[in-house]
Amino acid sequence: MRKAMKIPLQLVLLFSVLITQLGIGITVPVIPDYAIELGASGTSLGFMIAVFSLVRCLFQPIVGVLSDRFGRREFLFFGLSIYGLGGLLMPMARSITDLTMIRAVQGIGAAIILPISMAYVSGWAPPGKEGRCMALLNTAIFCGIGGGPILGGFLADIGGKSLAFYSMSFLSFSALFLLIGKLPQSNELDKILTKNLDVNRSFSRMFSARRVKAILLARMATMFIMVPTISFFPLYASQKLDASCMMIGLIITGRTLANAILQLPCGKIADQYDKITLLTIGCFIAGTALMIIPLAADIVQLIIIFIIIGMAESLVWTVLGAFASEEGKYYGHGTIMGAFNLAMSGGTLLGSLFGGLIMELYGLNFIFVFIGVMGLILGLISIILLRGTSPRLVVVS
Repeated sequence: MRKAMKIPLQLVLLFSVLITQLGIGITVPVIPDYAIELGASGTSLGFMIAVFSLVRCLFQPIVGVLSDRFGRREFLFFGLSIYGLGGLLMPMARSITDLTMIRAVQGIGAAIILPISMAYVSGWAPPGKEGRCMALLNTAIFCGIGGGPILGGFLADIGGKSLAFYSMSFLSFSALFLLIGKLPQSNELDKILTKNLDVNRSFSRMFSARRVKAILLARMATMFIMVPTISFFPLYASQKLDASCMMIGLIITGRTLANAILQLPCGKIADQYDKITLLTIGCFIAGTALMIIPLAADIVQLIIIFIIIGMAESLVWTVLGAFASEEGKYYGHGTIMGAFNLAMSGGTLLGSLFGGLIMELYGLNFIFVFIGVMGLILGLISIILLRGTSPRLVVVS
């Protein structure tokens, strides 16, 4: 009976993640232009993006450990509320400083929403099927993020940027409404693993393990590669190709939906074949495709490049999600997912800061080349570290 009840809970959570990420994706084609309108330079734009990631970096690991110990439900409700509030405040910004502060508040919400959602799904994953279970979550994430930019571009074109921000807020509060009264607390295994541990000890156990360090470095590297396609590409397409907000959203959506469509097949592949080989293939294709973006002559070529990036990322996300889920059985799912998302935010933070600096010094084109090369180097180091390691599993009778 307990097993049968997990199915509707999974569906409710996955659907809530989808609409939350849809709300987040709505702002992707809008925020850079909005920041420029408020007087942002390349450096201050990069800093605004980086602040969001920095706040997530600070909160995610602590939230992960505490959610294992005290339960996840209330944390998730609070995160959705904070993110929705940020959407209501954005149209009130009168300077880049105001916008940066609002994004910092949203960073707190984002530090809670995704790691805890991932911990729920990871805790439900049977041994040997981690790739498939995490692929379901990734599908919800990428369908939301993929549909968000084109919806956000459409809303901005017909009703202004404020309409996009208010829509993001509405979707966050809608997800909160769906989850109230339906989600359980964390599972008993997570509580057993963490009940006698303080935060520092939980972190030291993870970060002293070579396999965990390699997984986190790979996650950081792949997010580092991802930053230009989200944060700086809207400016590139607008300035170089005179693309509208809706067209920019369409290009980003093509990449993200390709990722979403391939998640389930890649999840099955990740459970059946060597994950390190799959990770190597995905990182190489994504980094190389990023570097050739400045060579694209028109919108069609950009759409093709972005779809290729999405296909490569589908491999990377499922493999790394499966790796993290395996480690969650030993360290606690909330704890490992907090660290996993810390690495994601760290990659976004570094990519944003480097991207803004490169934009100031060399222009938009060079961002894609530089970050593509750096991402490939970091990915190669993580793959070398992963070889010869194996997951540490805990069996609870």
